[in-house]
Amino acid sequence: MPLKRAASVLAIAGLAFGCTDMVRVTETPAVATKGLAIRRLAVAPFRVVQRPSAAPIPSDVGGLVAGFAGEGLARRGVDVVPATDVAQGLGMGDEAALPDTRTIVQAAAQKFGADTVAVGSVTRWRERSGEAAGTMEPASVGFEVKLYSAANGALLWAGAFDETQVALSLNVLKASQYPGGGMRWLTAEEFARFGADQVTMKVPLATP
Repeated sequence: MPLKRAASVLAIAGLAFGCTDMVRVTETPAVATKGLAIRRLAVAPFRVVQRPSAAPIPSDVGGLVAGFAGEGLARRGVDVVPATDVAQGLGMGDEAALPDTRTIVQAAAQKFGADTVAVGSVTRWRERSGEAAGTMEPASVGFEVKLYSAANGALLWAGAFDETQVALSLNVLKASQYPGGGMRWLTAEEFARFGADQVTMKVPLATP
């Protein structure tokens, strides 16, 4: 099949397989109209929430994904207290049971002077089988990021990434967004970092 025709077929296939937006967003009306004016954001280690019959999630994944989310927001110019510092400052280990959300938000605000606190959960973590050049089971990652007001504990915004890597031949519009342009299979860690970038880019920050 000629190259131009093959590209056309892939593009049509991508359109046929629907939306390429990989992030589900929930926000309050005030945030939607004005954006979030974040002075300082503290990121807590994410919870690991094991789904029934799903692959076991490593205990350190919550801290890893929280770190990716913090890095993504820092690249957007947000003053971020990283998850490692929050965990140490509040005495929260990755493997220990995390306090409830309200306690985390209040403690992070008092300890680090944050006006916004990011709390999240990892619900799926499946490593790819095989190598970057070929796999029968691609990486699959699911997590959610929630931003809370430190002043009153109100939920301001939430974004979720819940995806399994798809082949370029099945959805060219989605796969071409991946690191490497969809030409290689990612590890779960690479896919989670990509997902965190997608989520944090959706945070509606107020214009200075």
